Amino acid sequence: MSECGSSNHHHTRRAVQGTTESCGFFCTYYSFKGIPYAEPPTCARRFTNPVPHSGWSGVRDASAHGSSCPSPDMNPTENEDCLYLNVYSPSLIGTRPVMVWIHGGAFFGGSGDDGWYGSQYFMTENVVIVTVNYRLGVLGFFSTGDRSASGNWGIKDCIEALRWVQRNIVAFGGDPNNVTIFGQSAGGAMEGLSGLDVPLLLRPIDFSPVVEPADAPEPIALGRRPIEIIEDGSYNAIPLMAGFTDMDALLFTTLELAGNSDLFNTFNNNPHFLVPFFWNIVQGSSESAAVSQAFRQYYWQGQQLSASLLAEFSVYVTDNTFAYPQLEMARRHALRSPVYVYQFSYDGDLNLFKQFAGTSLPGAIHGDDLSYLFDVKDLKTEEVPQTSHAITVRNRMLRLWTNFAKYGNPTPTADPILQNTVWSPTSGGTINAALNIGQNLVLEANPIVARYNQWRELEARYANNVFRV
Repeated sequence: MSECGSSNHHHTRRAVQGTTESCGFFCTYYSFKGIPYAEPPTCARRFTNPVPHSGWSGVRDASAHGSSCPSPDMNPTENEDCLYLNVYSPSLIGTRPVMVWIHGGAFFGGSGDDGWYGSQYFMTENVVIVTVNYRLGVLGFFSTGDRSASGNWGIKDCIEALRWVQRNIVAFGGDPNNVTIFGQSAGGAMEGLSGLDVPLLLRPIDFSPVVEPADAPEPIALGRRPIEIIEDGSYNAIPLMAGFTDMDALLFTTLELAGNSDLFNTFNNNPHFLVPFFWNIVQGSSESAAVSQAFRQYYWQGQQLSASLLAEFSVYVTDNTFAYPQLEMARRHALRSPVYVYQFSYDGDLNLFKQFAGTSLPGAIHGDDLSYLFDVKDLKTEEVPQTSHAITVRNRMLRLWTNFAKYGNPTPTADPILQNTVWSPTSGGTINAALNIGQNLVLEANPIVARYNQWRELEARYANNVFRV
């Protein structure tokens, strides 16, 4: 997959030549793709922390993406030499807020390329966008649980990319003192969800972030479970925006059902599968029976699961895998800094994941919010007319997200594009404010308050974790 050799030449001068792209009428921006931010993680550098890239002589062509990191999705441009990032900027003069995008893909797929993350819509909001490739799957997250392979290489790659931003982004018109990290799915979890998240129909992912051993030979990224770090506040408490889509899990349940007609019988026959993995409840125990019975009763009135209950089942999986962990993380974080909680429930022309999954059930599914920020070329079947309400929703999303990057507050002033909405942060150790992003922007309390309370109650009563607060 990659050539092995030694390179000892260190160049100091680094120049890249990008391209000028269009972002609409009288709108152009600069695009720099495939900039290496670390040495290739190959040969002796496999399963080791990333090392800053030593540079090059002359002018490097930055008109095309670098290789994607190897993953099971068999992207044709894969190569282990894959630690590249892309920069998109409205202007190289001056300094503007920087938004660094960490892509999703369950820690084993995806890349920062513009097939999914075309960033031109951000350009009119005057921010710099950086998208990052990081090591995936076994190469990114292999861990032996001891000092021989401590793991989290993919997280360390993202940290190295952030260091690159600190050193270099000023040359691209960005402000190193105003950097916002954002991501979706696995990328969003890099902000500390992985300790709670039990993805893809409640099964743990093979290779994902781990707690590293204290005696690791190199600096570590995670010395304790993220939830412990959040609990005791030993982290940089900065404003946070966190949310989920109203039918997040419908993507997974629909695709799973398509390939596994026995899906519902599996759950009917093994009620323990409904018991949250992170509650550490013993299979076959009375606690397990009580929890699974309560969920069955609450979500589908105790009926036998079947395809006709796909919507109800998907709401349960959404709460288990996305909504409840997000809200619990937000609630804890809100004790130390402003947290803006949202539910994305808009179901319209740009819900491209939903179109891809081919489900007709109402709601927004996992990934549907992405195409309201990025140009997801690889999923587009046709152009959406400029008259579509989805374009209005996209403009609102872009304004909220970039306001947050600029000011740490998504609604700093009354703005007609945002329907003059004031999005207040949640506060006081409870979820008491959340923006529902639907046909309109509506600030409400917890959008799933009854479901959330059901979870909190069962967790307080039956869970065997030490993190009940």
